[in-house]
Amino acid sequence: GPHLDDVLIASGDRDLRQYGSQGEQRLAVLSLLLAEAELLPARPLLLLDDVLSELDPGRRQVFAERIAGMGQTMITATHRSALPMEPARLVEVEAGSAR
Repeated sequence: GPHLDDVLIASGDRDLRQYGSQGEQRLAVLSLLLAEAELLPARPLLLLDDVLSELDPGRRQVFAERIAGMGQTMITATHRSALPMEPARLVEVEAGSAR
């Protein structure tokens, strides 16, 4: 089945699985995820856990702009400062309670 297929993700001649940085690998996975979401007939709910931690501020901004028009998206982050834009809704958890 498809889970047995071996897919090469490369940047130029470099295999990102072996020679890509954490940020490059994260960016490649996010690119595939967003491309898949754009192909679906209905916009999916995107649940993204700590996807910004390996991206530099410029790539965080581009990512935020890209998902802004994709429908409902929930992103977790360890720090509010990791968010490149002001979210429509923010839930902060501190010492085990939400505020």
